[in-house]
Amino acid sequence: NIIVKSQVAYTLELRTSNRVSNDDILECALLIALGLFRQADYRQADVQSIEEYTKIVQMLALDCTKDIPDSLFEQLEDSLNEIVIPVIQMLGTMNENQETGNRLSPQEVLATFQMATAECINKCLTYIGDGYQIEQKRAFSGYYPRDNLPISAARFLSKRIMDASKYIKDDRAEQSCLGMLATLGECARDIEQIQKAVDVSLELTEGKVTELTPYPIPEALANAYQEAGDIDNALKYYKLALEGIRTFVMRNKTDAIVLNACLVQAQVDCTEALKMAFEFSPHFSDMQQFGLIGAGRGLLVQQCEAWARELGYGSLDAAKDVLTKKD
Repeated sequence: NIIVKSQVAYTLELRTSNRVSNDDILECALLIALGLFRQADYRQADVQSIEEYTKIVQMLALDCTKDIPDSLFEQLEDSLNEIVIPVIQMLGTMNENQETGNRLSPQEVLATFQMATAECINKCLTYIGDGYQIEQKRAFSGYYPRDNLPISAARFLSKRIMDASKYIKDDRAEQSCLGMLATLGECARDIEQIQKAVDVSLELTEGKVTELTPYPIPEALANAYQEAGDIDNALKYYKLALEGIRTFVMRNKTDAIVLNACLVQAQVDCTEALKMAFEFSPHFSDMQQFGLIGAGRGLLVQQCEAWARELGYGSLDAAKDVLTKKD
């Protein structure tokens, strides 16, 4: 808080000094917003002392599906933004007066503050209720573990981030915003929202998963299509996620991605599913050996053994020798 207060004071001083351009003022304000976004995990102690947060938690603890009034989330936002209110008011004035910069606009910086506040609320409510435990059980049963957030929070924050995404175009924030949009869409079970986030994100990286592609793009969309029974689209987006693994782009749920990609592929062709497992699973290759072992890895090995027997191979090693042999 001490650092943020000094940054706020410095930004306001620049505004009144008339010595710098609007770009400089907006850049300073943007850096504050980006800092708050990146520090969301560390702001939880401050959030827990806020009265509105306590009310929300008490309501959700009894029933995580309970409909929380938007007004309560809005009050929580106001409390979280209290430390940066002077900068937000300054940006509002600049926006009203159409004082913009060459690289940034007041509206974009305001949207980035909105994103930072939404991320803080997201982090603080992720483990409220039994949703997280349910998803972990799903993972140990072979399902892709979805991100968890109480549905009322996911819907409220989705509206906030959907609005913010219209204005955030700076390279330092745009992909993060799209990643949030996908995460919240996953929590709200909104496949159209996830699709929009994935489409825009992949457009920025020429259709590929790169080090710039935020979690959980595109695997959240692949899982959403898998659960909807749309095998073609599920396979399309799982394959994109696997290509990211091939290029050593760390994915948070590598084992779950590989397992479910193979399960979807097996509905079309078991031989191709085995090839996919041998190529992308850390168990069979050098891909992401430094990552944590997920629940899906052991389940994948068991499934691969079953596929190998079904295809007439004497062992899994025999299947691997044949299917990974270079022509």
